[in-house]
This record gives sequence, C-alpha cells and structure tokens, in this order.
Amino acid sequence: MLITIKDIEDAHARIREYLHETPVLTSSSFEKEFTPGKRVHFKCENFQKTGSFKARGALNSVIKLHAEQPNLSSKGVLTRSSGNFGAGLAYAASLVGLDCHVACPVSCSPFKMGSIEKYGGKIHLYPKGWESRNSIIPRLEAELGAYTIFASVEPASVSGHGTVALEILNQVPDVDAVIVPSGSGGLLAGISTAMKNKNNKIKVYGVEHDTSLNLKNSFQLGEAIQPTERRDTICDGISNTSVTPFALEHILEYVDDIIQVPDTGAISALVFLLESMKIMTEPTAALAAAALMQPEIVKKYFSECQNIVVVLTGGNFDILKKLHLLGETQTKISA
Repeated sequence: MLITIKDIEDAHARIREYLHETPVLTSSSFEKEFTPGKRVHFKCENFQKTGSFKARGALNSVIKLHAEQPNLSSKGVLTRSSGNFGAGLAYAASLVGLDCHVACPVSCSPFKMGSIEKYGGKIHLYPKGWESRNSIIPRLEAELGAYTIFASVEPASVSGHGTVALEILNQVPDVDAVIVPSGSGGLLAGISTAMKNKNNKIKVYGVEHDTSLNLKNSFQLGEAIQPTERRDTICDGISNTSVTPFALEHILEYVDDIIQVPDTGAISALVFLLESMKIMTEPTAALAAAALMQPEIVKKYFSECQNIVVVLTGGNFDILKKLHLLGETQTKISA
C-alpha cells in the first residue's frame, strides 16, 4: 500500500521540532553557465541535523514506534546503513532513550562511522558482498532482539523523508521540477508522493551514477532488481544499495524518469558547489547538481522548466578525501 499525503503531513507535524527547516539557496553563476533562462534552487539537506535528510525518516519511525511500543526500551533499534541513516537513527534513538545498533559494510567511510558513534550508535561491521549484506540483519536481530528500521522499507521512514517536499513547496511555490539523488529510493519515493499529490504537473526525476545496476534498470523493468555485484563509485552513499520494492512502488507511480550521470560529473559538481557557493556536500548529494551541468540532460528533461529544485541530500564527507579529490580535479584541468 502506498503512503499518502496525510502520512507525510502527519510526519511533518511529528518531527519538525527536532529538525531544521533547511534553506533553499540560488546561484546566478550556476544558472548563467549551465541553465541560462532558468532558476535553480538548491535545497540544502546537507545542513540538516546529523548532516543529511535521513534524520527525517529516522525520527518519524522512532517517535511513532516508541509511542506505539513503549517496551522497546530494553531492546533498542537496528538498521543497516552506509552511514547517514545510521547517524539519523542514532540521533532519533537518543532522543527517546533507546539503544541503536547499526550494521555497516567494512567499506563504510570512517568519517560516517564516527558520526554514528557520536550520536550513541553501536557499529557492527560486515564483509563486502551482497550475501553478507543480506544476512547481517537476521543475525543481529536474533542476537540482539532489536527492532529493525530501514530507510526505504518502513512507511514511516519514507513518510518522514517526504517532508522535504512540503518545505520545498512552501519555499519555492512555483517549482516545476525536482531532481533527487537516489539509491534505495526512500527519499525519491517520499518527495514524489508529496509533489504529485499536491500538484501533479510538477516533474520529479531521480538521479544515480551511471555505473549503477540499480534504479534505472528497476524503473524500466517495473520491478526491483538487486545487483549481483558492487560497482566502484565515489558516490559511497548509494554504492552498496539497491532500490527497495516498497520505494519502487511509489517511484513507478509518481516519478517521471531516472537520470544517470558519471562520477566525473559528481566530482565537477562538488568542486562548483564548494568553490562558487561555499557549500560542502558528499558526492552522492552532488549528483542532482551534476545532472544540470550536462547540456544534453538539460535539453532533454528541462527545456520547458523555469524553476528547478536540486536536492542536496547530505554533507557527510571526509574533508581530507575531498581535498584529495579537488587536487586531482585541478591537476586534470591544468594538464
């Protein structure tokens, strides 16, 4: 069953006191160079509590669950995460006095694991590979007795993520297109549900890196396809994920298309956002901006759009790694 606009509005009422209403910024230099004649608005979820939008879904899930099952205090909550949802869940659990356990791949960024631990989360590492990824949660459930919450499986999580759209509609009332980076699909599902139920003329696009075997294929086939291998990408936030069947239901119902951009595009967007707008994002978050930096994408998808919102999903990125990337990029430009 699909979530409703009421679910998203109820989530907003439930969680708004624990979150920032993140700002929407613009850049005349971005518009002049990449989208002349169009207004581009950057929704900065990188400034959100815990550094990403995922605090929204985590908060809605935990607060709702804690009210319905007060005996959870002895068991805690559990998730699998490459970093951001784990930090969001740890933050939410700390507000209601719950333990939080997070299963992370060994490839998880030390910076993101540090963020999870900062909010009180307990990390459980698992080896690379889809088999290990799929088996870790049942093992930890049996061992810990904790209640599992996923970012893109729980209706409450997806409803919480959808609250981003309510803020966008208030901040940019004449929005006619939204671009959303996507991995497991929860944010794209929530935003598209809210947008299309409020105004079905608004275009909603997901974006992923072009080495992904995930969302584009699932969208075209109409069913969730789990990759059999992990592709290397700088976009670590979505490198170890696959779209969930629950999220895909909403995406198939409400999303107009899925756009793919290369890692090099994400790096170029990182550089522009940092140098020209003084905004630090993680590579995955930069994918939506990267899409608008490709002339063929602008022409194909946004030729009739005047007010485009780019969702910058998070800012949890190791600064030393970012400086290394910026150095590599500058070397290539100078060569």
